[in-house]
Amino acid sequence: MKLLKNAISLIFKNPEGKTLTVKRSLTKDSFSGFWSLPSTYLQENESIQDAVNRLAREKLGLKDIKILDDPIGIGVEEREKYTLHMEDYEVIKFEGDLNLNVKEYIEMRWVRPLELKELLTKEHGNQMGECTRVYLKAEGYL
Repeated sequence: MKLLKNAISLIFKNPEGKTLTVKRSLTKDSFSGFWSLPSTYLQENESIQDAVNRLAREKLGLKDIKILDDPIGIGVEEREKYTLHMEDYEVIKFEGDLNLNVKEYIEMRWVRPLELKELLTKEHGNQMGECTRVYLKAEGYL
């Protein structure tokens, strides 16, 4: 039986309805250099809210993030060594200014879902991580 890994991603929307996307560091093990959503694996015995706060602090330079109680989308992806269970959560409030940890993310953009899909097609041959797939599916673009 494969190991199960749980992960979350964050959906930040600006007043124009655009979503924050980040470009993963070139040193990442999976999807290096890919456009994605801010995401992280849950650590053992870690709550979703604790993972959200850790992601915010360690990767985005933010604190005190409030998310909707229910995910906007859920996905499961079979990987070589484990099964990934992904949940995307919409951020409704946060404190601080976005300050990317360059070991994690090297660039950020605010895009509409269709623009993200087009960016992934153009730069990555339509390949994407599960967090992005779940998001685009929830938005009706997959």
